[in-house]
Amino acid sequence: MKMKTLTADKRTAYYFFYVLDKIQAKINIQTDKETPVDYIVILYPSVNDPYIPNPTVEQEIIKKFVTDGVIKETEERSDFQILDEKSNNPKSAGFHYYLKVNRPKFNNLYGLFKKLVEQYEIAETIGNTLTFYGDGRVVYISPQGKEYKASFGTKTNSFLLLQFLIKNPHELFSFDKLAEHLNPARSHSNSPSNERRVRDTIQAIKNKLLYHGDDLFISGHGFGLNCDVSIRK
Repeated sequence: MKMKTLTADKRTAYYFFYVLDKIQAKINIQTDKETPVDYIVILYPSVNDPYIPNPTVEQEIIKKFVTDGVIKETEERSDFQILDEKSNNPKSAGFHYYLKVNRPKFNNLYGLFKKLVEQYEIAETIGNTLTFYGDGRVVYISPQGKEYKASFGTKTNSFLLLQFLIKNPHELFSFDKLAEHLNPARSHSNSPSNERRVRDTIQAIKNKLLYHGDDLFISGHGFGLNCDVSIRK
């Protein structure tokens, strides 16, 4: 289920992609690629959807794309109105833009915003989730919807610590408790403390995943997983 409110960045991504995708849909059905795209802005009836720009914002986005050289108006826009046969009142109203598309610029922009929207969709459904495989593979989906992968040897401290933490997500454990699940420390006077061993292991996990955000682990007088967990064989 989609979130009820959007941040400014997410709103921009969804709105820009909405306009770009409408243009792409028109391109897909064109038989003559040189013919201007007939882009329709609906003024009435209005659509109340936080993921769709209102007509004023939609026109501002088109204007920006024109300014940026992504599209060009080839002729003056034209109004339209569809009447209800029974009441003779407007059933629908709006106008047509006639657009020439700069394909290279359009394709780059379309790909960029499609990727952003896909990441936001992933974030809304499975964001901040760690998937743990028994063979040592780990896949982390950040709250922003980005994917991070790593593979740990099944005898390493990183694997052993994660193997314990995935069974107890969202719970904080002391350094001494976590150290119980690591390989035995070297038995000499200069061996690091339990806290140091655990911190080094946590850092090794982050480094291997190439993720250094604060979303993956809870930290305090110890550590815990601060994400949802999926365990796979």
